[in-house]
Amino acid sequence: MGCKYPDLVDLYEVGKSYEGRPIIQITITNKKPGKDTDKPAAFFEGGRHSCEVTTSECVLWLAKYLLEKYGKDPTLHIFLILKPFICNQLIIQMGIIFL
Repeated sequence: MGCKYPDLVDLYEVGKSYEGRPIIQITITNKKPGKDTDKPAAFFEGGRHSCEVTTSECVLWLAKYLLEKYGKDPTLHIFLILKPFICNQLIIQMGIIFL
């Protein structure tokens, strides 16, 4: 996602899980009007519990939707100028490797 939409996406590690795996987060916003940290943000979290597959998939779907509709949906276009959407797919990773 970051390579395809470099003007909208920041992909970064926010920490490590208990088992030492990276916790990856994505911030989606139009970077031209200002830094994402200077705007009020919306945070979406999936995988609060390690085996919640649906919540993790919903966060991925949201990120994909925001990026694909940017520039096509006027309301969404304005939202991404004014607000960063922070998506974290998987917070608690213990046991997820066995799914």
